[in-house]
Amino acid sequence: MAKDKPWFDDTLFVITADHGPSARGTTDIPVERYRIPLWIYAPKHVKPGRFERLASQIDIPPTVLGLLGVEYDSKFFGYDLLHLAPGRERAFVATYQTLGYIRDGWLVTLAPKRTVRLRRVDADAPALSAKREAELRKEAISLYEVAAQEFRFGLYREMADRHGSKTHDAAEESREKSR
Repeated sequence: MAKDKPWFDDTLFVITADHGPSARGTTDIPVERYRIPLWIYAPKHVKPGRFERLASQIDIPPTVLGLLGVEYDSKFFGYDLLHLAPGRERAFVATYQTLGYIRDGWLVTLAPKRTVRLRRVDADAPALSAKREAELRKEAISLYEVAAQEFRFGLYREMADRHGSKTHDAAEESREKSR
């Protein structure tokens, strides 16, 4: 029906989903149940293709803004997937009490009582050195702590109150400052 509307040729359709109900209600993170579809459809503007890299739902807004050519100030933790350098892929997943961070084929889970676990979620992921294990754990903790701080101290609201047009990754800057 949309094809017959005057706005169709200049509309970007974004269709996605959330994880299924079988991913809820557990403290473990069943990574395989978090795989969801995303379609971006704008036949006059977006070339058909398939994207096979690791991503999260939080990557959708920056990717859409990138496709639209919009410059913005942001504290998005998501990336513009179509302009992301190889090797920077990561995903955030969560259950009602457990937070997860996937990177390089490994899942770091952060659970109540400061429980931090690391497990391989991609059979092809290389073994990790003790140093890399520690780095992944610290990276996961840092990212979630920065997000919590930004929220707790009203810094997301502060960003919404400002008006700017320069594109930058404020979340990345905050993470760098916290290291």
